[in-house]
Amino acid sequence: MICLRPLLALTSMLFALAAAAQEAVTYEAGVGNAAATTSAIFTPAKGSDASNKAPAIVLIHSAGGWSDGTTAPLAKELNASGFSTLELRLFETSRAAIPTDRLMPRIYGALSYLAGRPDIEKSKVGIAGFSMGAHLSIWAASKWMTETYSNDGLKFAAHAPVYPMCWPHTLMAKNIPPQGGINLPFQKDFLTQWTGAPVKVFAAGQDDYDDRDPKACQEFVDAISPPYRGAFDIITYADATHGWNQASESFYARTACKGRGCKNNNVNNPAVTALSTGDIVKFFVSKIK
Repeated sequence: MICLRPLLALTSMLFALAAAAQEAVTYEAGVGNAAATTSAIFTPAKGSDASNKAPAIVLIHSAGGWSDGTTAPLAKELNASGFSTLELRLFETSRAAIPTDRLMPRIYGALSYLAGRPDIEKSKVGIAGFSMGAHLSIWAASKWMTETYSNDGLKFAAHAPVYPMCWPHTLMAKNIPPQGGINLPFQKDFLTQWTGAPVKVFAAGQDDYDDRDPKACQEFVDAISPPYRGAFDIITYADATHGWNQASESFYARTACKGRGCKNNNVNNPAVTALSTGDIVKFFVSKIK
């Protein structure tokens, strides 16, 4: 007869140890003329310390806020592959969203925070994000953005934007201002020069923001000027919609259908979620670890 009490006690201890590995942290980032505090969840790679520094990945949620639950499953798989992770909590829900020009300092603040930790290899910090987070991940590969917001010459080592809205990025890569309600408070040509770090776009073939055009993200990569284009790669999940790892929902979006405005459909897809998670981890392993 098996005594369950010792097993339950051991299980509880293991869960406690796993929970203890996560750390709620805050860091400061200069926003305008003031310092803004940003919250995040830091999870160290197993066995990492000052004598065994680990690579790390900054993870950014969608415009729905950190309550969308997108970053935690990816963080878990990255941790299992030897990466420390920093899951940003920029805002909890869309109602508490932060203006775009106040987000980028927080993204580079995350890079500075990780670079300053004794258990992180500061030259091996990557970034990944979903939807809004994907856009921030792309912009962080911009030479202008990095020179404007980064401290001490730091730059991200690799970028994994996941289901970004690609049509406006195609225009901006050509130095053409996009329409459809998009008015970014940055230098006009900020997406025409890049840091040279590898960028892999994880695209949805049935993304309503891109008018269900499976070639939309490839067009973005093709629009990047030849000196920088070699740093970019793309993988498209043909049957996936925007938000494939979020709850299924439909809503009108002014920027959808390539800026004409239409209903966007997010359809939760566990198979694509599992496949893309594995592909993202493989990308970071090959480019950073």
